[in-house]
Amino acid sequence: MLDHRRTGHCSTALEPRASNGTYDKEGSNGLSSCHHHSTIPHDACALPLEAYIEGSAQGKNAGTCANKLPFEVLGQIFELTVERVHFRLSDKLLRSHLKVGYSSGRIAPFNLLQVCRYWRAVAQSTSSLWTSLSGQRYWGSLPKVPAMKYCLEQSLSAPLHLHLSPRPDEPTFYPSHARQMFQLFATEVHRWRSLSIRFDTDLAEDFIAMLGVRDPATELPLLEELEISFVSETVPPPDTVQALISLLALLKPLRHVYWNRDRSLANIPLHNLPWKQLDTVYIDAPISVQDATSYISQSLSASNITILHLPQRLQPYGLNLPNPTAFLPNLTSLTLQAEVDPFSIFADLVLPNLQLLEITFLYFRPRNYAPLDRFLAKSQCRLQNIKFFMSSMLDEGVVNFLQIPHLRSIPSVQLGSFDVHQKTLNILKTHARAKSFPPRLLAWTANDCLRLPYVGWKDIEANETLNYLWQDGNLLLYKLDEVNCDHSACVFHP
Repeated sequence: MLDHRRTGHCSTALEPRASNGTYDKEGSNGLSSCHHHSTIPHDACALPLEAYIEGSAQGKNAGTCANKLPFEVLGQIFELTVERVHFRLSDKLLRSHLKVGYSSGRIAPFNLLQVCRYWRAVAQSTSSLWTSLSGQRYWGSLPKVPAMKYCLEQSLSAPLHLHLSPRPDEPTFYPSHARQMFQLFATEVHRWRSLSIRFDTDLAEDFIAMLGVRDPATELPLLEELEISFVSETVPPPDTVQALISLLALLKPLRHVYWNRDRSLANIPLHNLPWKQLDTVYIDAPISVQDATSYISQSLSASNITILHLPQRLQPYGLNLPNPTAFLPNLTSLTLQAEVDPFSIFADLVLPNLQLLEITFLYFRPRNYAPLDRFLAKSQCRLQNIKFFMSSMLDEGVVNFLQIPHLRSIPSVQLGSFDVHQKTLNILKTHARAKSFPPRLLAWTANDCLRLPYVGWKDIEANETLNYLWQDGNLLLYKLDEVNCDHSACVFHP
């Protein structure tokens, strides 16, 4: 961060006035003035941004021309100085939020107000410095309510992106810090664009009370994105959660919902969510296959659906499908995680524009892929990537998967398990039906942190290891050098 005492382009620092918390030169209504160091050439401020950054890195006085940078460029630089934190309520990362109000004015964006008049004007006019706010405790420190209030004032009328999560180990006093932050945020409820919130019982009741005395459609005209999680130690009772879900159905602008489970809230029905208007659905909660089918079938506007928990022995709520066959023209991505056979979900779905289908099988090893093939034939979808993973596979499952006729036209097909390489290799060497497999089949190890093995076909990416290749009835066993990609192969004729 630039230090005005070293750069010499500002005559004095600004001090906060006790009356309103804003920064000003002591005893005046104006701000400290900016002036250039006499040794700086007249055209120094005409240097390109790269030269300014390079000069600053070398300890030169190039920083003195920062107040002559274009307004928008300096605003973008200011955005890069503010520390952002990513609060992960689930596997889905909603967005980052600014770490503001955790200490005095020594950190951005507050210290940007103390340099000179021009910097202060730019900082106050750059709304993104003040609109993405978190009220959560971070590394033992709490954001200060007055500082957060100042941020809200500086954001003027811009839409807000807010995050709030109480900590179960916070000191018990009333009202809690999280509730104070929520009450402050609620004063600007008409500007909420996205909200990431972890509910305990108190916050859930405050949220319901806020919307219960107002018209949600009027009071929340901008809220498009909502991520909900729960504090396990103080999870709200089921009736409170149901009341919360019912209120969400009244939020007409809502387009993106991320619902994160708590094990004590197993089998909470979600049928009151506004499925028909949602574009993004992310559900990490126990849902029966029947209910998941109903929810997906109602998501007429959705482009991306993720349901991560289809458990065994979970009774459905008996909801009827709205139509015998649901036609979802906007859905391009569907991700499921299932402990049971999920293929019945596809029986009444037509997804003509589906591009990604990803299923993780937990404790279930599929044998019969005929329902999947019928779905692909019926939908005639534009699938670009199909990706299945399970902990272990049956030989029959491998053979039946690779013989699905409608897989041949999909550019990327990935079948993964911890034992898929060896099982597929044994089948290719000994199984007579291997001749009916696709003419080209790869076995590779993914480049993710788990280094998971897959078979199928796709474009092998950097740092992925190709283990063997089945090509026109020939088996090529590879030893791949990941550094220079040189490889040797031995041909095996089955």
